[in-house]
Amino acid sequence: MISVHNPSERRPMRGRRAAAARTGFTLIELMVAVMLFTVGVLATMSSAAAVMKMMGGSQRLTVASVVAEARFERLRAQSCTQHVAGSATTRGVRESW
Repeated sequence: MISVHNPSERRPMRGRRAAAARTGFTLIELMVAVMLFTVGVLATMSSAAAVMKMMGGSQRLTVASVVAEARFERLRAQSCTQHVAGSATTRGVRESW
């Protein structure tokens, strides 16, 4: 029996060679993974900056509310006839009444 070999027909790989050909990642898969990782890192950095800005604003509001509360307590302790207009700066917060 005569067998003719056609080079365009490939036989399926078997054994170790087949397993070795399928392992690993392609360049496209690695590029997509790196891009997704980069987007995640940039999003995390962006949100961290926003949180830091909010914390600074919250600290200023806390100081202002403590100063206002102290001023109200001093005004409550006085009689109405003792109230006079004035202004003061306490802990960097300018007050006027």
